[in-house]
Amino acid sequence: MTRIGVKDVLLDAQTLRTVGSAPYGGADVGECLAAAARVRGTDLTSWHDAWVSAAAATLALAEGELAAGRTETARLAFWRSSSYFRTAGVMLMGSPPDPRLVDTNLRQTDAFRRGAALLAMPPEIVQIPYEGTTLPGYFFRAGDGQRPRATVILTGGYDGTAEELYFFNGAAALARGYHVLAFDGPGQGAALLQQGLILRPDWENVVTPVVDCLLSRAEVDASKIALIGLSLASWERERWIASASELSVQGSVGCSHSTLGAAAAWLRTAPRVPLMTGSSDIGGSAGWWLCGDERDEDVVDDLAQDVVGDGFERHHHLVTEEVEGEIDDPGSEAVRVDLPSLDGAVDDLLDGGAALAEERVA
Repeated sequence: MTRIGVKDVLLDAQTLRTVGSAPYGGADVGECLAAAARVRGTDLTSWHDAWVSAAAATLALAEGELAAGRTETARLAFWRSSSYFRTAGVMLMGSPPDPRLVDTNLRQTDAFRRGAALLAMPPEIVQIPYEGTTLPGYFFRAGDGQRPRATVILTGGYDGTAEELYFFNGAAALARGYHVLAFDGPGQGAALLQQGLILRPDWENVVTPVVDCLLSRAEVDASKIALIGLSLASWERERWIASASELSVQGSVGCSHSTLGAAAAWLRTAPRVPLMTGSSDIGGSAGWWLCGDERDEDVVDDLAQDVVGDGFERHHHLVTEEVEGEIDDPGSEAVRVDLPSLDGAVDDLLDGGAALAEERVA
């Protein structure tokens, strides 16, 4: 496993995850290492405070630079602040929701939007109609004309946010001429923390209204819509494929059915307790919370089901690392994009290998 220097494995992975957003403006390596160095062991309050401190410092920098008219420096500082606020809260996921997690989610969203507003072509903040409510997201245009373009939908993992998706696949897709729609689905980001929408196994019923939203836009080429699922969302994406997808290309990064099945099996026996001070408690607590307290057993059983049917034979990309036996063969029609191991330097696309992955599938 790739390590960046933090003694606790999970805290180290989360630090590396944030560092991994640096190629697209989501972090500064030095700022991340300085924040990580201030964390006391596995004390999650210490973790939260160290990263909030880093976020507040970069936010102050952004505001000062904006006031001085230096918008490029301000934009990047706003975005780093957003990443650090997200990182501060991620280890506090659990039931009941920690108020600090809810607060850092609001602050990361605000900082991201303030930075995005300084782009030459700011994104449109969208509310996607969904079962009597809406899902929050962003529509980024790759150009200012009305010529229909290929468009990428980005959906993240259980602890990700729509804002983070800009740094993982979003900026890279825009640079290559794709429009981008990034959103929070049930159990993710603001949809979970601000709206109380919990994770659901039938993700095809989440993606369908998202696609419908795109199909209503004149600047979107309806024949060239791709969906990239990051981490847990790579499984969620496959639910959509199996339900007779209309998308032309789909992509997965970082999670397979065998991995998900093993995780769901573990979750059935994981403790359902609030997080205290040890990072090792986070998986079970967060997992049960995302699935919902009243119907969690049914959701976990549905999550563990193998949903890959004939629909999975459609053309798609599976992006993974060269780790023997870690990812199932997704099907004979799949295009598997393996990444070099880099002598063990990178073993997770979320954690330091995003730019390499995006170059391979572009």
